[in-house]
Amino acid sequence: MAADVCSCGAPKVARAKGCRRCYFAARQARRIDPALGQCACGAPKALSARQCGACFRSRPVTRPRHDQCACGATKVRYSKRCPRCYADSLRVVPPVYHCACGAVVSGEGLRCKPCFYAARKSYPRKWASDLIRDYRTGQHRPKKVGWQRTHGRSHTAAYQLYRGMIERCRNPKAPNYHNYGGRGIRVCARWEKFEHFLADMGERPPGHTLDRIDNDGDYSKENCRWATNRVQHNNKRTNHPLTFNGRTQTIADWARELGISYYTLNSRVTIRGWSADKALSTPINPAYRRVP
Repeated sequence: MAADVCSCGAPKVARAKGCRRCYFAARQARRIDPALGQCACGAPKALSARQCGACFRSRPVTRPRHDQCACGATKVRYSKRCPRCYADSLRVVPPVYHCACGAVVSGEGLRCKPCFYAARKSYPRKWASDLIRDYRTGQHRPKKVGWQRTHGRSHTAAYQLYRGMIERCRNPKAPNYHNYGGRGIRVCARWEKFEHFLADMGERPPGHTLDRIDNDGDYSKENCRWATNRVQHNNKRTNHPLTFNGRTQTIADWARELGISYYTLNSRVTIRGWSADKALSTPINPAYRRVP
């Protein structure tokens, strides 16, 4: 029976060390421990607080009070000006600029549109005297004034190919300049004008592009032709020609003629190091033979 009685004589709670009164008394004692849970005034405080609630509410508040504007009016705390001074600061009148004729313009030293066009009509050749550098010839020529029609064929495919030829031969910033102008490939003097190029080569046939017969030669009438994509690929300087039975063709042409895969022939010649006779005469497995 004594096991069910607290030290104070009251009945103990089941599975507890004491009665409810002793439990809450011990809990309150832990909260107001004199070493950690007591304020300087003697009142209990939380362990994580510096002082009790009464001392915190009665602490002196030192807030800067700047409630007066420069004009003497009352302003909102933490603001720089009163509402009237703030509104006056937004009413900034921009400066007004005038043309020589008296019209209002947007900036200093500018002219209105009527004065600008009147001055332009009085000396229309002023801008034509300026010189610009032509990267195609490396010389300076007068800048054109206004819209001037030259040949009227800038939208055609032949002109686009012509411009590409000029770019890769004379513009160092072109992506393929190192393969053309960097190797010394030039455009003949007659083809400085598109009209002469069109007269020599004619219009581009469908499915054809400009091709040089000699890869190391310049762009000229004698060394250029309109060729298909297959002919262009067979005329590249990176091709590997093979001579067999007195005939010389590229690996791609031999592969089409013999019905062998291009990758098989290329592997035999460039990777395995076979001779042309062995690479072209060695049969392959019929299951892997290419049907022409």
